[in-house]
Amino acid sequence: MRKAHSNKADPAAYARLPGTKFPHRNIMEDIMAQLSPLRGVLASAEHAYACAIQRRSATGRNQYVIRTGSSIQPFRVTETRPAKDENLVLHVA
Repeated sequence: MRKAHSNKADPAAYARLPGTKFPHRNIMEDIMAQLSPLRGVLASAEHAYACAIQRRSATGRNQYVIRTGSSIQPFRVTETRPAKDENLVLHVA
């Protein structure tokens, strides 16, 4: 009789992979660890604020910096007024 294939990850097999020192970390943490340190600067609140000021100067429209909750893109700039449940960081008028 054949054994059913399981989609569960084998932590022991993961630990044996080259370059994996932390088998307890989840996949998103692994991806974040491999990204460039420059991503941290470009994805910062300060950079989002600078982008919002530049966009305000270029378009003449109000800009909003929103906290997204994503570790890949923690902030975004938009000219659309945020919904009440979104995390507004600042408004560039």
